[in-house]
Amino acid sequence: TSVTDLNSGRVFLCNGSGGMLEFDGKWLRQLEAEYDSLSADILAGSALPVGPDGFAQDPGGLPQNILRTAPPKARFITSFAGRVVAAEDHRVSWSMPLGGNKIWRWGDASDFQDDTQLKLTGIATLYDRLIVFSPKAVFEGIAEGDSITFRATVTSIGFPSNQAVVKVPLKNGHALVSPTVGGLVGYSNGAMFDILDHWERILKGGLNTARLDRAVAVHWEDKNAVLFALPSAKATSNDTIVYWDYAREQF
Repeated sequence: TSVTDLNSGRVFLCNGSGGMLEFDGKWLRQLEAEYDSLSADILAGSALPVGPDGFAQDPGGLPQNILRTAPPKARFITSFAGRVVAAEDHRVSWSMPLGGNKIWRWGDASDFQDDTQLKLTGIATLYDRLIVFSPKAVFEGIAEGDSITFRATVTSIGFPSNQAVVKVPLKNGHALVSPTVGGLVGYSNGAMFDILDHWERILKGGLNTARLDRAVAVHWEDKNAVLFALPSAKATSNDTIVYWDYAREQF
């Protein structure tokens, strides 16, 4: 996944493992963190306060404000509330806002676990919310001050593949839509709703739901449609295309 840094115009991306990368239109290189400049210290709240005599005083240290010397590892990346947000395994981390997308504090992170201890399968944005999900849970984040706070909104079902989650305009507003074990679902206003309650309604034999982690989707905006690449019942790779016309509510 990738995101464009609006401050520099460069693309930040990750390839599914390891550190984040930076592309400037010509060169692809490892993304570096800004941590040893005074401006970074001031923005992160870790600069030494200056006393009336002009000398730096003891900061009385807040360990959460200590700057990372390298960006966090990431499997998924997005942009939210002026920040770069990165997710890997059970953790979501975010950069400083206000032009500080290369400044990362150790305290700007949150850990997620559902009842099955499954790893996160993706992140997305919907209106003013950051959506974090695993196959069995969904969490919503909201920007508060220079931090992000989260709450669990769904704990029985989630999204199995980040690449199969699309944001589409439906009759009651935008929603995140994804294939799941039980069918095609939408997510909006903190809740799930059914779009298709069973795959066998449109596919004989249904799907190999154990391999929905490989599912992929693309939003064909000109056609008001979404195409899903999915594994049929006996397949281990995506061999079926489902075309969903959301304007006409037809498959």
